[in-house]
Amino acid sequence: MQTDSLYFNVNVNVHLNESRFWVDCEIVLKYVKNEIHHFHVLVAYRMDEISCLTKPDQWSHIAWVLNPADVMTRGTDPVGLMTRGWFQYPEFLRNYKSEWKDGTCCNDLDDND
Repeated sequence: MQTDSLYFNVNVNVHLNESRFWVDCEIVLKYVKNEIHHFHVLVAYRMDEISCLTKPDQWSHIAWVLNPADVMTRGTDPVGLMTRGWFQYPEFLRNYKSEWKDGTCCNDLDDND
């Protein structure tokens, strides 16, 4: 198995009806949802891998302050990991999907992106 792959194998008996991916960087979300612009080679390779494994409508934006993956980048100690949501998910995910914020970007990529 490649370590840089976007997916991994898990031997768990769980059936998922749908996967959702959250990203706190709007430019990444724009890249994923892009259908017009072409990318530099390294970005194009990664975007091709993402597009083969997922659909653009599976991706949404999450504010960085709600992203549990970013707890470490905000500077915390091991106790802080337990109390600041590292092992929890954002509160809004407990609501029905229809109550979630749109989570999409409002602007398309421009030629400088």
